[in-house]
Amino acid sequence: MRFYKWRGLRVTTGKDFENEYNLPKGRASAWKGSNKKVWEEGVTHFKLNQPEIEEFTSTFPNSPISPKAPTLILYTIKGIKILNTYLDPVENKKEEISTTAVAGDISNVSIKEYRGQRVVTFKDIDEVHGRPEGTANRNFKYHQEKFIAGEDFFFVQGDEIRNLGLESNYGAYLLTESGYLMLVKSFTDDLSWKVQRQLVKTYFRAKKQEQLTLPQTYEEALEHLLISVKKEKEAQKQIKILSPKAERYEDLMNAENCQDMNEVAKAFKTGRNRLFEYLREQKVILPNKPLPYQKYIDKQYFIVIDVEKNGLVHSKTLVTPMGIDFISKLLNEKPPKQGFFDKVKSLFTKTDHLIKEKI
Repeated sequence: MRFYKWRGLRVTTGKDFENEYNLPKGRASAWKGSNKKVWEEGVTHFKLNQPEIEEFTSTFPNSPISPKAPTLILYTIKGIKILNTYLDPVENKKEEISTTAVAGDISNVSIKEYRGQRVVTFKDIDEVHGRPEGTANRNFKYHQEKFIAGEDFFFVQGDEIRNLGLESNYGAYLLTESGYLMLVKSFTDDLSWKVQRQLVKTYFRAKKQEQLTLPQTYEEALEHLLISVKKEKEAQKQIKILSPKAERYEDLMNAENCQDMNEVAKAFKTGRNRLFEYLREQKVILPNKPLPYQKYIDKQYFIVIDVEKNGLVHSKTLVTPMGIDFISKLLNEKPPKQGFFDKVKSLFTKTDHLIKEKI
């Protein structure tokens, strides 16, 4: 199933869900309409209007959605879990591959190494555990937020796929030992316990055992030591380069360093509604909602958080220090209509003060 990032959440479309399970067109929408009490916009799904659909299709041109579609529902992970409860067990279970001959036999798993460690694919897991095709993939998608990229799994495309002897036009997920063990936690039958032990001992850790061979001569020991020192120096060098960037990004995206639109409007000596109206005219804010277009979230000018009020969850837009600077430059390059500012003179001194204070 294909996933997309929308308003900071992983989502999919009804068409992608239906294609995943070979369902008739419109089935996801029909299930959503059958029990409206369990659905909450912004939590289980997003309902997009025409301008938002155009933004979505331009951001994700490979999605199955037409930019001219009148409406579009995007389902979050919570929404997908609700849809899954409607799946008929027979409908949910895809055509099983004849795995009984190879289930439990890990000798059929071809050795695949990526970035110095052994990895397995979803297909490998399904076959050795005797599960229907797509089981491992589906379990991973349900809990992907728990997996750490670069530690529990890798996503590869293009030449990297071909170099591993795999075939896929859309990319492939590779699970490390930790990712594999997390994924098969729910497999508790006797065969699965046996397969887990075999894969860990004779597949994943076989590579580590090869790497732990001790040097046999004084020259080999010196060579190993030299390699270790070089690697350590390179690692420290990368840490020095990346640490300030990581700290700056964390600083920037922390809500405590951001301002809500009321505070930003006051800094610009204008009203909140006037600022929203101006940003809508500049196509920074959506026409019908007080939320920024996705591209400005990606540029780190805004963040959108969930706030609870009277038992309901609402989305709220906050402006980052970079966003304040962006709005200031935008106002300078494209002056708003007369009557926008209460006092024009203090525009830049106020914003400079606001940015310095928060940074």
